[in-house]
Amino acid sequence: MKKNNITIIMLFVLNLFYAQNKFKNIEIIYELNYKISKQDTTDIRSEDFLLSINNGVSFFSSVNFNIGDSITKNSKNLADIYKIPKTKFTNTIEKNIKSSLMTYYQKVGTDKFKYVDSLPLLKWKLLNEEKKIGDFVCKKATVSFAGRNYIAWYSLDFSVFDGPFKFYGLPGLIFQIYDTSNDYNFILKSIKTPLNTRLYDIKNYKELTKDDFFKWVNKYKNNPELLLKNSPIQLSDEDMKRVKLKYIEKNSYENNPIELSY
Repeated sequence: MKKNNITIIMLFVLNLFYAQNKFKNIEIIYELNYKISKQDTTDIRSEDFLLSINNGVSFFSSVNFNIGDSITKNSKNLADIYKIPKTKFTNTIEKNIKSSLMTYYQKVGTDKFKYVDSLPLLKWKLLNEEKKIGDFVCKKATVSFAGRNYIAWYSLDFSVFDGPFKFYGLPGLIFQIYDTSNDYNFILKSIKTPLNTRLYDIKNYKELTKDDFFKWVNKYKNNPELLLKNSPIQLSDEDMKRVKLKYIEKNSYENNPIELSY
C-alpha cells in the first residue's frame, strides 16, 4: 500500500512537471468585444489580442498594434503606412508573476512612455459552477477590479495562471472574462506553442512615475496637436482647429474605458 502511494505521488509530480514545462512558452489569442460609448450601447466593437507567455513573464497587446508597430519599424516604403490596421489599443502590458511586477507600455503618436507598478491584488472568489467552452470544462470565479465586477471562466487543463489584460492568479488559464454590465468581454480563440520566442520592441520607452504617466495621457487628450508635432504634414491654424474639435468630440463619445478607477 505504501509503495502504491509513493507511485501515485511520483506520477503526480511528473505530471505537474510536464504540465508546467508544456505551457512555459505559449501564445493565446483572445477576442475582445466592447462597448466604446456609455451613451450608445449598440456600438459594439471587436478586436483580437495576443497573450504571449514565456517562463512566467507575459505580454498582452492588440494584434493590430503588433502588426502596425512591425510595419512602422521595418518598412522603407511610405505606401506601407496605409497598410497599418486600425486599433484603439496602442499599449502593451507586461506581467511578471515571479517578481509580482507589471510594466505598462503606451504609445501615443511618436511618443512612448511606460510605468512600473505592483501587480494588482485580485481577490478572486472561486465558485462551484462549470460550463464548457469549446472542448474544455471551465470553472467560474468572480472578482472586482478597477470599478467593475467581473465573471471569469478558467480551465484547470492548462497550468497557466494568467489571462487577458491585467487579470491573473486563478488556478488555471482564463478562457473567458467579462464585466457584469457586459461592456468588456474577452474570450479565448486559439492557443499555440510558438516555434520561437516573440520579441517585443520595448527598449525605447521612457519610464515615468504612474502619476506622471497619467498626466501625460491626459495632456494628449486635451492637446491633439501634440500628435502631429513630428509629422511631415503641416496644417494651417484653421485646419488645426477643425482637427482639434473633431478629436475632442471623438474622445467625448469614446467615454467607456475598461478601467473606471486607478
